[in-house]
Amino acid sequence: MSIRKRAGEGTRRRLLHAAVELFLQNGFQGTTMQMIAGQADVTAAAMYRHFADKEALLYELIRLMFDSQFSMAERLLEPGDSVLLYGVETALQLHITELSEPLRDLYVTAYTLPTTSEY
Repeated sequence: MSIRKRAGEGTRRRLLHAAVELFLQNGFQGTTMQMIAGQADVTAAAMYRHFADKEALLYELIRLMFDSQFSMAERLLEPGDSVLLYGVETALQLHITELSEPLRDLYVTAYTLPTTSEY
C-alpha cells in the first residue's frame, strides 16, 4: 500500500472515530460536518474527499457496525441456520441500543434516513 493510500485510510478512520464521538455527544442532527472535520483535525476538503455528506458518513458507520455484528453472530452459530442468525443479530442490535440513549438515537436515525435504512 502506498504512503498516500495509508494516509488516506488514516484520515478516513479519524473522521469515522470523530463522527461516532460527536454523534453520541450531540446526536446526528446536532453534529455538523465542520465539527467532525475539526474533531478529526482534517480540512473540510479532505473530509469531503472521503464522504460526500453527513449521511454518507453515517452510512459507512452503519455498514461497519452491522458487518461487525453480523460476522460476530455468524461465528457463534452453525452455518446455514438463517432464522437463528437473524434472531441473534436482532438481539445484538437490541442490546446495543439499550446501552445508551445517544446510541439508540443513532440507530433510530440510521433506520429512518432513506440513504441508510436500505442497508
